[in-house]
Amino acid sequence: MTWDASLLWQFDILILLMMVICAVTALALEGLLSSALVTGVYSFLICLMWTHMMAVDVAFTEAAVGAAISTVIFLGTAQYINRWIKKDRTGEQGIKQITIVIAVICAVMMLMATRDLPDWADPGSPASTHLSPGYIEQGYHETATPNVVTAVLADYRSYDTMFEAVVVFAAALVVMVVLRRTSHKHRTVLHLRPKREGRDTVLRGAAQSIIPVMQIFALYVLCHGHYSPGGGFQGGVIFGASFILLALCYNLKFSMNRFRENAVLWCCAGGVLLYAGVGAACLAMGWNFLGYAALAGVLGVSEVMARSHGILAVEVGVGITVMAVMVSLYNDLASGGDLEDGL
Repeated sequence: MTWDASLLWQFDILILLMMVICAVTALALEGLLSSALVTGVYSFLICLMWTHMMAVDVAFTEAAVGAAISTVIFLGTAQYINRWIKKDRTGEQGIKQITIVIAVICAVMMLMATRDLPDWADPGSPASTHLSPGYIEQGYHETATPNVVTAVLADYRSYDTMFEAVVVFAAALVVMVVLRRTSHKHRTVLHLRPKREGRDTVLRGAAQSIIPVMQIFALYVLCHGHYSPGGGFQGGVIFGASFILLALCYNLKFSMNRFRENAVLWCCAGGVLLYAGVGAACLAMGWNFLGYAALAGVLGVSEVMARSHGILAVEVGVGITVMAVMVSLYNDLASGGDLEDGL
């Protein structure tokens, strides 16, 4: 399949203009809820741009995390603080203007620096002449994984991906420590949250129909990441979003009764340990850390297929951690850390 980007330059300009408008609007609006919704639209536009650039895996993640979960978290945060920004005093207004000037200068410098970068999809760029040909031509033969993105992330760059999972796990720990160790006297604003005794019947009916499909699709994305856009991160985000939707349509306690806090914490750490455990097993067999070919004797397959199975194992670990972290972040942020009442 060939792709002529020059035929869609109008699309690029339109999306870029809409992104700039959304960014300026989000900063100019005084209502925090309105700003949160505009940032969701901004994330959706970025998703379209990634799709146009044929980075479907990245677009997948942006749609789930940026346009969906982040918007929900922003809306939840706006519920606990003053929803309208107070007018700045004279000194604060001056600081704001200086910040805008610095941001514009940095933007101009970055735009000028892009002139030194190779054109998009330039076959003569260093990445296209030294790295990409090896991955594209040898990736399937070495890993039995048709999706070259999955092969790169979970095999050739498996160290990077493992530490990315560790960073996600650390983010959940930081939020947990900050919110759950904050004295209740410093969180009196949480008592101002609106009380919703019940949930709409339509929402509950829709959740009962959508959530099972979301979870099945998440498992498909996770297990089918070898062959199509997807993988552990995307599947974990979708699975975590299903529990967040459950909490939104019912309530936080109802969701936590289905996915208890202890299980969430075990999954947060368990996914990372599974990833590292696969690497340690390879190391114990005399191979390099995360050298999946070492599993060939244990699994009774060729070294190439062992690398494919190793990729699936670490992707499962990533999916478990990401799913649990998404749920943990929502539980803490939506309840202010007390896990008593959500949005």
